[in-house]
Order: sequence, then C-alpha cells, then structure tokens
Amino acid sequence: MSSISTGLRDSRRRSLAKTITWRLLATLTTTLIVLAFTGEAMLAATVGGVESVTKLLLYYLHERAWARYAPAVSPERAGATRR
Repeated sequence: MSSISTGLRDSRRRSLAKTITWRLLATLTTTLIVLAFTGEAMLAATVGGVESVTKLLLYYLHERAWARYAPAVSPERAGATRR
C-alpha cells in the first residue's frame, strides 16, 4: 500500500522506524568519536546514551512537524506522477 492510501497511522509508524534506525547509527558514531578522543569507555557510553535519548525525541518531533505541514497532494495528481 502507498502512504497515501494507508493514512496517518502508517505514516507515524514509518517515522518511528526511521527515527530508531537513524538513532542507532548516529549514537554508535557519537560513542565511537568520544571513545577515540578520550579513551574512556564509560564517558563515551554516557555521552552516547544522553545523546541518543535527547535526539530520538527531537528527530521524531521534527519528522512529525514536516509530515504535518507537507503540501496536500490529491490521489489523482499523485497517480499522474507515476507514469
């Protein structure tokens, strides 16, 4: 099903899935950078954990704001672009 036909509920699930997978990758990167600079695993894990929780929430809110203010596209027009 396309995102047009599945509606708001599916869109929120997609946003949540994108949020989680991106956060995993980004948190791993941050943790490894802190570890490389400091050599302290506990500090790297703490920074990674705080960064993960904070940015998880911020990314989800950002994604939902974009979805809320996206221009409306009629089903007829959406189908016309797929030719």
